[in-house]
Amino acid sequence: MKTTGVIKLVLLVMALLFAAAPWTAALGDAEEDIALYTQVIQENPVDDTAYNKRANAYYALQKYEEAIADYSMAIELVTDNAVYYNNRANAYYSSQNYEAALPDFVKAIALAPDNAAYHNNLGNTCFYLRQYEEAIVFYTKAVEIDPAYSQAYQNRANSYNAMERYEDALADYTASIDTSPGDIGATLYAQRFNNRGIAYYNLSMYEEAIQDYTRAIALDPSNASYYNRRGTSYHFLQKYEEAITDFTRAIAIDPAYSQAYHNRGNVYNALEQYVDALVDYTAAIDTSPADVSAVLYGQRFNNRAVVYDSLKMYEEAIRDFTRAIELDPANANYHNRRGNARYSLDRYEEAIQDYDQAILLNPGSGTFYRNRGNACRELQNYEEAIRDFTRAIETEPGYAPGYQYRGDIYVLLDDRESALLDYKKALELVPDNQTYLDLVESLK
Repeated sequence: MKTTGVIKLVLLVMALLFAAAPWTAALGDAEEDIALYTQVIQENPVDDTAYNKRANAYYALQKYEEAIADYSMAIELVTDNAVYYNNRANAYYSSQNYEAALPDFVKAIALAPDNAAYHNNLGNTCFYLRQYEEAIVFYTKAVEIDPAYSQAYQNRANSYNAMERYEDALADYTASIDTSPGDIGATLYAQRFNNRGIAYYNLSMYEEAIQDYTRAIALDPSNASYYNRRGTSYHFLQKYEEAITDFTRAIAIDPAYSQAYHNRGNVYNALEQYVDALVDYTAAIDTSPADVSAVLYGQRFNNRAVVYDSLKMYEEAIRDFTRAIELDPANANYHNRRGNARYSLDRYEEAIQDYDQAILLNPGSGTFYRNRGNACRELQNYEEAIRDFTRAIETEPGYAPGYQYRGDIYVLLDDRESALLDYKKALELVPDNQTYLDLVESLK
């Protein structure tokens, strides 16, 4: 399964760099500047530049409330200075008060409409408010003013990506790479190839994604996430050995990299190396961060449960499916899979309860009806079994085994005519199936 949700989250929490952010300095210099400009303000309480510079020093120390207070004084003294509004907006933004940042960025743009950085900054604020269409408008204005504004292309691409407009994102990530300044640091440059790799991945262009992840790794070889993402692309290409190598490298860099363990477990599972998969899924659970979402955490227990099921360790599978259900009770597949494990232990009544819940959550799944029908058959509740197999057929009329299952029940009820009709329908759907041929012949 594609990990698109995880990839989106990565982009949403990426730092959006500010151009024209307030002045910053070493912490010692900032402390000295605060003392200096405090003295200047005491001597001249209407010196707006002193308030602005002291605010910049507070900003450098991440003392955003103090910075905002000083920027506000500077604005009160000089109401038409775009820099002051932009700086106060940045302080609001850095303190995650995005709503307060918006009007200040708007005011800065009104005073300096040709400043590309201000448009970019307003776009960043809209982005974090999940106002992606509005963000795109401001990023577009930024690159219209400055066609070489590499970070604005990057930021607009992030908005396109969040909207699942992956082709537009791809174009902008490419523009961001092409317009990157010559003195860009290797780490930041690597991020741009990584982000374009994500766009390629979302477009199922895995070879291209691998090329970009490889470029990112060459620029920043200590970044575990790049190996993890390249490994995921190798997995989709069924290049399992390469995928395992990359996930292993990611884990070597970051031994607490829960997702890399999980992804390597997926590869081992695909290779039917279940013991190795079990070890990695357990490591993924054990290293999951405290703030992992319930849905993602539930997936990890589910995947380990699937491996337990493959190893016929049904009690352990039931335990993990139960934990997955506790974390994500609306996931119909977890209920269905726990039902299957209980079915394998001949616990048919309990299995039916699980299938009931799966059907309640997703009444459009023919699989769930078939599974419940099989459990009803084992309990000799043949009428209920026919009802469920009929619902499964209605849901998926092209699935031949559904007709066979219902036909088998008709045979048990000595309704050979109905059974023959079902077996013939199964054969019609799969004409070369020897089992269906034999069943039809047995009733002629």
